[in-house]
Amino acid sequence: MSQGAGGSGSLLLLAGLLSALGPSPTSSIHVYTQREVYGTVGSHVTLSCSFWSSEWISEDISITWHFQAEGSRDSTSIFHYAKGQPYIDDVGSFKERMEWVGNPHRKDGSIVIHNLDYTDNGTFTCDVKNPPDIVGKSSQVTLYVFEKVPTRYGVVLGSIIGGALLLVAVVVALVYLIRYCWLRRQAALQRRLSAMEKGKLQRSAKDASKRSRQAPVLYAMLDHSRGTKAVSEKKAKGAPGDSRKDKKRLAGREGTVGAGAGAPQPPKVVMTIEMELRGEAAEATHPPATVRSPSKGSLKSALMNIIKPNSGT
Repeated sequence: MSQGAGGSGSLLLLAGLLSALGPSPTSSIHVYTQREVYGTVGSHVTLSCSFWSSEWISEDISITWHFQAEGSRDSTSIFHYAKGQPYIDDVGSFKERMEWVGNPHRKDGSIVIHNLDYTDNGTFTCDVKNPPDIVGKSSQVTLYVFEKVPTRYGVVLGSIIGGALLLVAVVVALVYLIRYCWLRRQAALQRRLSAMEKGKLQRSAKDASKRSRQAPVLYAMLDHSRGTKAVSEKKAKGAPGDSRKDKKRLAGREGTVGAGAGAPQPPKVVMTIEMELRGEAAEATHPPATVRSPSKGSLKSALMNIIKPNSGT
């Protein structure tokens, strides 16, 4: 049993050494193209072809393009790249309309077809070989030639969504702008109203103070004129003795006036009434500022105080 196990182990080791020393298996090459390409009549289109290889790009690399017309089963070679030189096949309609734009060292095998026509509709196949990396599948791209390139549904959907988002953004911006302007206008109106109310209160306070100062003086002057008229009427209706006394008083007054003619005297009657009435108005300034006419009692007492000293003299 031990000899059998040792023999099988040596066989496995020998097989591993042979596999390590033997030639390495070839790896596959990967070729990539677009699935569909669209073009218009008279324009040009680029047929892209790229590849990936695990080996270094050798001088023996080859790139081949085949074309299979729409509705046909046969495939014809239209382009070939080998030994660092591009070759365009003389057979077919692409002889003078094809251009090589690839670079194998950049792993690019693209071509350009100019002056497209409806006969160019079909399938193009790109095949790349990079020895020793020669195993791999080719890649195909289908060309559609139209009079006008049709709009793709994805492009239409994207444009619709973008337009809707832009419209929403514009509406939101307008709403915020209108609200900002409205709030600013409301604040300005509020400031104006507050300023107008302050101005009205100040004016009413000034008017009330002016009325409280001037009105009692005017009332006093009016009542004093009435009082002087009443006194003159009483004197006119009085006895003849009284009239003589009055004449003497007047003569005495004229003498005193003649003695002091150089010094003018202020009107005592109006000043006395004005001072008494202003004293009453000053006492009434603490309650609300309202225009208040002088009472009859105050006017009578003021007149009596004025008349009594005059009558005594």
